[in-house]
Amino acid sequence: MDQQEEVFTVLEQVNTVNVQYLEKIFFQLSYNLKDEKAPQLGIILARCIKVTLLTIELYFNNISYQGAAAIFQGLALCQNIIYLKLDLRQNKILDLGVSNLSTQIINLPKLSNLQLELRSNFITSKGAFELGKGLSKCIRLSILNIDLMSNNLKDDGAQNLFQGLSRNPSVNQLKLNLRNNLIQKKRGNYNRMKRLVLKQIIN
Repeated sequence: MDQQEEVFTVLEQVNTVNVQYLEKIFFQLSYNLKDEKAPQLGIILARCIKVTLLTIELYFNNISYQGAAAIFQGLALCQNIIYLKLDLRQNKILDLGVSNLSTQIINLPKLSNLQLELRSNFITSKGAFELGKGLSKCIRLSILNIDLMSNNLKDDGAQNLFQGLSRNPSVNQLKLNLRNNLIQKKRGNYNRMKRLVLKQIIN
């Protein structure tokens, strides 16, 4: 029998459930998770050893890169994840947070569908470079949606992100939002790398 999705709106709810047996989990914690509680969520995620479909909504929580690192460390232990939606819009994870995410996400060997919402997190080209590098190593990833709107990416950051994505032949569906950054789109490398990514996806 197909298991129903378990929804948690506060962390305290988890104490009443054996999360290690759940396959579909939705943490709906937007506006509701202080940065100091982020490590607690990381500990809970580390116990979700059977989860295959995981949604984590954390937008508008003012989470720092330290809090994000604690969450990602626990997430990396969810070895059976196939689908992951991670919504961190309007936080403060910075380049350090993205770098940590990129390091941990490659530890999810079954991940095939990733929805990544990183809008308004003060991410620069350095963070985009680390993200592209990490995603290039997710060998089973086929569906990818990245929202980096309203950060501080420049042309070189976009190019590095494109380059990383172009090195992952498994991705066949891509949606990428880079609006409201510092991208000029004038240099030839930007358009050339963008065409390379699109060619990779089309083929």
